[in-house]
Amino acid sequence: YNTAYIYVFYNNYIKAVEYLNRYIELNPKRKNGLKTRGYVLLKLNQVRRAISDFSKVLEMEKSDYYSLFWRGCAYIKLSKPGLARKDFNGIIKRSPIIIESNKIPLVLLKIRSALITAVIQKDTLLKAEYLKELDKFIISHPTNYLAYFIRGAVNHDRNPDYAIRDY
Repeated sequence: YNTAYIYVFYNNYIKAVEYLNRYIELNPKRKNGLKTRGYVLLKLNQVRRAISDFSKVLEMEKSDYYSLFWRGCAYIKLSKPGLARKDFNGIIKRSPIIIESNKIPLVLLKIRSALITAVIQKDTLLKAEYLKELDKFIISHPTNYLAYFIRGAVNHDRNPDYAIRDY
């Protein structure tokens, strides 16, 4: 797995898939291999195979945010915004902060919905506008982990280092 991850880091996705296939063969119940391979397959534009990997992870753990997010992105690539929206909403519905307190600031819900719409519609201006709103929200609510997760998820492709810091 570690060797595969190094190949992912250096964008050698074909080689990464080879190692991930072997890892999954040896460790079929380990989610990390399926999640990483799903991400790599998405990068290789093998969208249906990526969805299959993320779906297998979600069969093992329904609240896997990473798989919900990336499967949602895969659905966008297949022009299936309804399925994408369902996965993105699943992240929010299964969030421990909501399950525990059932409280989420209305402004964060508005920002999240706008960002989902911007990603689906590939509207970079709307995305930039609401990322600024999200940054303001985080400044005023520095302990709201869900806001950091949303920002990380939206920024993942554009700036992975920034996204990882938020995750």
